[in-house]
Amino acid sequence: MNRKHLVRWALIAMGIGVLGALLCQWLAPDQLIGFLIVSLFWNLLFAGVLLWIDRSIRTLSDQLMRVYSSRMSIDIREQQEGALSILKNDIYKLVRTFYEQRERSARDRLFLADTLNDISHQLKTPLTSMQMMGELLAQPLPDEKRQEFSGILLRQLERLQWLVTSLLKLSRLDACAITFQKQRIDVHSWILEALEPIQELLREKALQVHIDAGDCQIETDPRWSKEALLNILKNAAEHTPPKGTITIAARQTPLFLSLSVTDSGEGMDLEDQAHVFERFYRGKNAASDSVGIGMAMAKAILNAQQAEIQVHSTPGKGTCFTILFPSVSSTTA
Repeated sequence: MNRKHLVRWALIAMGIGVLGALLCQWLAPDQLIGFLIVSLFWNLLFAGVLLWIDRSIRTLSDQLMRVYSSRMSIDIREQQEGALSILKNDIYKLVRTFYEQRERSARDRLFLADTLNDISHQLKTPLTSMQMMGELLAQPLPDEKRQEFSGILLRQLERLQWLVTSLLKLSRLDACAITFQKQRIDVHSWILEALEPIQELLREKALQVHIDAGDCQIETDPRWSKEALLNILKNAAEHTPPKGTITIAARQTPLFLSLSVTDSGEGMDLEDQAHVFERFYRGKNAASDSVGIGMAMAKAILNAQQAEIQVHSTPGKGTCFTILFPSVSSTTA
């Protein structure tokens, strides 16, 4: 409300007052003075209300401009009743939503930048190695060296394919673009299927695997959950010394099924435990060719199915990863 509007309302009020005075002079001349006093009082009161509304709106507009210029976050809520208070409370909700979206957007941009940097770094290593092997293979070489370099090139290609496939899976999980097909499955059979891809690694290191799952059952997506468990088992096998042991145990409770994977490896300190599920994080004992995606993917897959994963480790005494699945009885209730 600007000065022009105030002048307009003042003129309208004066016009009404003059018209009322003329009517009062004609109909009841003895009441003219009283009418003028009452009219003046109401005009002054009306002007005060208009000025208060104008000041409130200007204050609210100034606060919104400060919000718009991102200079400060304000709290304009009021506990009083009235249309203006309702407007202020609604605007406050809008402002808070704006700030939350802006902060979320900033976090997403930072996460995307960090992820792109990590991806470019992870892709750079195998690509550089492949380029080097390609240049060597283009030169005259003895058959023994050619086979050696060809093997290195194939291994780097396999690593690159695995890395790209894993990144695509993580991006689908982040975008909630996966529909999990949950089924009731036998835990023991599921564990055996997850162990199949790492049988060669287990034989090479002569690792002993003990399974104690009884007749437990879970309700989950078999394919995706098997991949999560495979990453956990592969991590345990890689960090367990030759002739070590890996124990997989399942326990059923009325609320959840607990599945633990315990190895006899070198263990982790508290710092590594705090970051073990972060993507691209490589612990102090990580292998030279480790990417740091496996445990992050396992957590993402399990969390997307309302399952939790925890880690407990003591340096020099091994590591235990525990998965908590909702109980079959509780999920079907």
